[in-house]
Amino acid sequence: MSYTITTEITIETSPQVVSSILFDFTNYEQWSSWLRITGGPPRGKKATFYFDLIGSQLSVSAKCPEKTSTYTPKVTLASPSILKWSRNDKHKWALNSERTFEIIASKEDTGRCIFRQSEKFTGACAKGLSLTSYYSRQKESYELMNRELKLFAEKMLDSDEFIERFSEERERHNFKRHDVFFNID
Repeated sequence: MSYTITTEITIETSPQVVSSILFDFTNYEQWSSWLRITGGPPRGKKATFYFDLIGSQLSVSAKCPEKTSTYTPKVTLASPSILKWSRNDKHKWALNSERTFEIIASKEDTGRCIFRQSEKFTGACAKGLSLTSYYSRQKESYELMNRELKLFAEKMLDSDEFIERFSEERERHNFKRHDVFFNID
């Protein structure tokens, strides 16, 4: 049995700007009220950042109304347009999850993209959780993160400070026009 949560939001800024914010783990507190991520390779590395991120163990803290949950997923895929990690509890047969963040470029408008989050749950407990409010609460949290990311990205787009910071990020990560981003169908 598996269960998948998927949320998405249109953001009125380029995929590169959203990617810069998504992969800047140290600054999540500037825009996300509930998610903190630490770990991964140093941000100063240029073109190898995404390659070095794959296989990294992150520490993710999610602040929920009842408590803060911390877990240590392993990054399975990283590129300017996608971040995917896998989380296995102590007993793999009980509950596993795979979380994906996608940045999908608009074919018509270079200043617009879709940010999509999904998480697939598998294992013996996946079905049992569907009988509780767990999945609906998770979905609400993902939608909150989407809205916060949208507000931050669109607000920062017009900021001189952000333009300067993004230019530095582009240089550090060696972003080029030909960086691959998924296109909206």
